[in-house]
Amino acid sequence: MSIRNMDTRTSALIPIREIGSIVFEHPATVVTTRLLAELANAGTTVLFCGTNHMPAGMEIPLASNLNSASISEHQFNASKPLIKRLWKSIVRAKILNQASVMRFLGHDDAKLLTIASEIKSNDSTNREAVAAVEYFSELIPEGGRWNSDYTAPLNYGYTIERAGIARAVCGAGLVPSKGIHHHNSLNPMNLCDDLIEPFRPIIDAIVFANRITAPLDHAAKLELLRVHETLVSLDGRRLSCQNAYLDVVNSFVDALANSDASLLKTPRFIGLSTVEVS
Repeated sequence: MSIRNMDTRTSALIPIREIGSIVFEHPATVVTTRLLAELANAGTTVLFCGTNHMPAGMEIPLASNLNSASISEHQFNASKPLIKRLWKSIVRAKILNQASVMRFLGHDDAKLLTIASEIKSNDSTNREAVAAVEYFSELIPEGGRWNSDYTAPLNYGYTIERAGIARAVCGAGLVPSKGIHHHNSLNPMNLCDDLIEPFRPIIDAIVFANRITAPLDHAAKLELLRVHETLVSLDGRRLSCQNAYLDVVNSFVDALANSDASLLKTPRFIGLSTVEVS
């Protein structure tokens, strides 16, 4: 399901080709509680932008899995060794995807592959940060991750991915505030910020391949929204990120229930091909 053929001069609604998420951008947009309730019932995540046209808030469906009680019990009772192994797998997948993006963009990936091979349990030596410095200093020669013309599009894209992950997390019956690595008491999406990590490089590829910089125009935002349709490899299958979010989260639930970190599936970056949406 999608919302199309709307006059963005009055509605300011940016469509996503799958019903997973919708973004309300213009500050003059009026949304009724009935519409929000219907979107929630349809399993849709809604993002609201501030006056700077950047995502400022999110509504996620609360209709969770019927087994949410037992699932959340596994989540809160997960052993420290299991949590450490899960985080190692997530960080390794993220860095390997960063290496793939480097290669895709014509850069040398050797250093990132070496860093990925050095990850220990719980990423105790913080290879994630080491990789980030190497990665962004190569892709952003002037400025950095937080102070360049690429900062706004990267942040916008990550927020779109986060919405998709949040929808999958809540739908699976997990508690989104209970993370395995992120533990900020003021962050209601700690778990989403854990599981999003291997997906972040896909936004990086979209931004740097298309040279999307600030200020973000309507066309650039639509390009970033296509991340949900971008194909990844997961467990030997090619599927859209929108579907991969669900599979990754469900595999995380399986890993918790069986105390087996090897059951966690992580996406692999394979380029910027997208699914065809009618």
